[in-house]
Amino acid sequence: MKNWKMWLRVCLVLLFCTSISTFALAASPGVPIGVPSPYSAMVSTAHPLSSQVGAQILAKGGNAVDAAIAVQFALNVVEPMMSGIGGGGFMMIYLADENKVLIIDSREKAPSAATPDMFLKADGTPMEFEDAVRSGNSVGVPGTLMGLYKAYELYGTLPWVDLIEPAIELAEKGHKINRPLAESIKEEMKKFNDAAKKVFAPKGEPLPEGTLLLQPDLAKTFRLIRDYGPAIFYGKIPEGSGDLLALKGLKNADEIKGTIKAKFDEKRIAEHAGEIGKAVIETVRSRHGRMTMEDLAGYEVALREPVRGTYRGYEIVTMCPPSSGGLTLLQMLKILEGFDIKSMGPYKADTMHLMIETMHLAYADRGKYLADGDFVDIPYKGYLNPKYIEERRALIDMKAANQDVQPGDPWKYEDRKQAKAFQTVAASDERGETTHFTVLDKWGNMVSYTTTIEEAFGSGMMVPGYGFMLNNEMTDFDFTPGGINQVEPNKRPRSSMTPTIVFKGGKPAFSVGSPGGSTIIVSVLEVITNLLDHGMSIQRAIDAPRFMSSKYPDVSWERGIPKSVRIELEARGHKFKEEPTVQGSVQSIVIDLESGKIYGGADPRREGTVIGVL
Repeated sequence: MKNWKMWLRVCLVLLFCTSISTFALAASPGVPIGVPSPYSAMVSTAHPLSSQVGAQILAKGGNAVDAAIAVQFALNVVEPMMSGIGGGGFMMIYLADENKVLIIDSREKAPSAATPDMFLKADGTPMEFEDAVRSGNSVGVPGTLMGLYKAYELYGTLPWVDLIEPAIELAEKGHKINRPLAESIKEEMKKFNDAAKKVFAPKGEPLPEGTLLLQPDLAKTFRLIRDYGPAIFYGKIPEGSGDLLALKGLKNADEIKGTIKAKFDEKRIAEHAGEIGKAVIETVRSRHGRMTMEDLAGYEVALREPVRGTYRGYEIVTMCPPSSGGLTLLQMLKILEGFDIKSMGPYKADTMHLMIETMHLAYADRGKYLADGDFVDIPYKGYLNPKYIEERRALIDMKAANQDVQPGDPWKYEDRKQAKAFQTVAASDERGETTHFTVLDKWGNMVSYTTTIEEAFGSGMMVPGYGFMLNNEMTDFDFTPGGINQVEPNKRPRSSMTPTIVFKGGKPAFSVGSPGGSTIIVSVLEVITNLLDHGMSIQRAIDAPRFMSSKYPDVSWERGIPKSVRIELEARGHKFKEEPTVQGSVQSIVIDLESGKIYGGADPRREGTVIGVL
C-alpha cells in the first residue's frame, strides 16, 4: 500500500483481530456486547482477505457502501464458490443522516422464456435436484453487478477504480486456497464444466488447501468492469454513465465531496456493450438454458423497504419478499416473545423444544404464503397480527412435538381479500452456501449484505475466458407448478436470505446475517435470542452451536448440543440426525448505545474475520 499511514492503521486493526474471539467482557446495560474496540469503523466478513480489503477502503476514507462494493468484488475472488457477479443478493443500507434503512434487491430473475413446468420430467414428475442444478435452466439472470453499481451510483464516494483494484490484484497475484474452498472444490467438481475444471482442477484432481490460486480470466473481467461499468455485462448503458459526481447520499470526507467518482467514455462503452453478457448466454445455452441477451439487458434492480417487527423492546428491521427470511424471522420472534426463554436457559430441553416447534409453525406458513411480492399477494398485516401470532403460539405443546403442523390462515386478519389463492405444493430443496458480511463506517452508516450463487459453485458453469461462476438460483423455485413459488417469467425465486439490522431507541444496535439456504433464518434467530435472551457476548452468540428443523420430525444439529438434551427431546417426538452438521456463517457488528464503542463478531465455521479501523 502506498500510503504508509493507512497501512499502519490497517496493521493495527489486524493485530486486534487475533484476539477478537478469545476475550469477552461483561455486558453493559442495553445491548449485550462482546469484545470492546477503540475503532470508529469495522468490517466483518467470512474471509480474512476480503475483510482486509474492506478495512483498506474504510481507512482510505470510503463509506460503508464503498467498502461493501469492494468486499463483494474481493469475495468473488477468495470465495468463488459462494458469491460473485454471476449471482445476486440483498444489500441492506442504513443511512445515518436520514436515519433510514433501504434495500437494494439484486436477486436473480427468471428468463422471459421460463415456464412453470420447466423442472418437470416427461412423465410429469419433478426432476432430480442435482439434474436440475446442472441444467442451463437453473441459471437465473444475474443481478449482483447491477446491484453494486446502483449502490455506487446512489451512495458511493471513492473512485470506482479504487473499489475494484483490490479484487483485480487478488485474482492476478493469487491467494492460498483455504479449507472451505478446498472442501467445496473436492465436493462439487463433478458438476464443473471444462472452464471451471481448468481453474479448480487443472490436472484432473481438485486443488488442495494451501495451493496458490491464480485467476487471470477473472482479473481480466474485473478490468473490463472497471473500465466500462456494467454495460459490458448487461449490454446496455446504465444511467449514471459518464462523470458520476458525489452529490448526495451518505456522509463522506470533505476531500471526496464533489470529485469525479467514475469516468466512462460512453462511445467506448457502446462499442464493448454486452461483451461479457454474450459469453454468459453462450455458456447457459451450452446446457440448454433459455436465457437471452434481452433478459440481461432488461434486468433492473429493485429498491425496497424492509419489513419491521419488535422483540423485547428492540426493533427488528429485516429483509422483505422476495425473501421469505424477514417475515419468517419476525413471526418466530413474536411467537417466542410469549415465553420466558431467559429463565429457561440456553440449550435446555424446554428451550430447544419451544424453538423447534416455533420453526415448524413458521416454515409451514412460509411455504404457503411467501414468494416474490411483485407477482403474488402477501398478507403482510395478517402475518404478524397479534391475534394470529397467539393462534399459532397456542398450537405449541411443551410436552410433545406436533406431528402434523399445517399452515395457518393469516388472511382472516387482513383488511382485504386475497387477490389469488395458490395450492400448497412441495417446496424446492433450497440448499445454498452463500456469504454474508457487514460494514460500519465512521459516520454511522451500516451495510448488512447477503449475496449468493446458491449452491457451492452454483450451477457448476464457469463462463469461459471470464473466470466467474454462474448461479443455480432457478432451483429455488418450486419444481411442481401451482404454488405461490412456481416458476414464472421475470419472477424472482423465493429466498431465505435475512440481512438484518436491530435497533434500540431508534438507533442501530447490531447487524446480523448468515448464509446457509433455508437454515439462514434460524441462524439469525438463534444469534438474536442468544444476545437478547441469554445475554451472550456477540462472539459467544455466534460461536454457540445451532440447530434447525423446518418440519417434523428431523432436527439437524451442531456439535455442542448436549447428548442428554437430545435424548430428552427425542422422547418428546423429535428425531435428531445421526451426525452433526455445520450451520451458517454469521457476521455481526454491535454498537454499544451507551459508550458508542463498536464490537465485532465473526464466524469461525469458515474463516470469519473482523477488522476495525481507527
